[in-house]
Amino acid sequence: YGVVGMMGLKLKKNKSTLILSSIIMFFALANIIWFSQDSAPPMWDQSHYLITSEKLYHALMDEGVSTFHKAYLDAMGSKAPLMTVLPIPFYHFFGDNYLSALLVNIAFVIICSIYLYRLTAFLSDKNSAILSVVILNTFPLTFAMSREFLVEYGLMTLVVAWMFHAIRLDARNSRWDALSLG
Repeated sequence: YGVVGMMGLKLKKNKSTLILSSIIMFFALANIIWFSQDSAPPMWDQSHYLITSEKLYHALMDEGVSTFHKAYLDAMGSKAPLMTVLPIPFYHFFGDNYLSALLVNIAFVIICSIYLYRLTAFLSDKNSAILSVVILNTFPLTFAMSREFLVEYGLMTLVVAWMFHAIRLDARNSRWDALSLG
């Protein structure tokens, strides 16, 4: 390739990374703006998750790990309580409020977009990967779920990450992918 050819490859790689980063930043910022403007109170399951996450946060901060552990085990009855634990670091750094809990979805938007990009680039090419991230983030149901404190976006993120590691494990037999799958 020579120096010029290598620079061209690096520029092309950096270009797709820059485009992906810009797309992710756009959708993350759009959600943050939405969060700051949306004044409707959370409803049904969303409010249940939020109340439970607040209780867990205060159990941890006010009473300690032992009380938190007991509260976690009893938190959601028959539902999995992971969604109620995820906002705790955000509460700690940004305050225990609704907006802080919604920042969990920003993390999911970022993680899911990166994994979908990597999955599609692995199976196809970088242009298709960028298109898949745009489609994911503009699909009406996905777009709406990224703005609600519900389990669906997180579950989708875990499925996309699992698919990436499962497909790559099958193709490469990588220990890292095997560990990532559990």
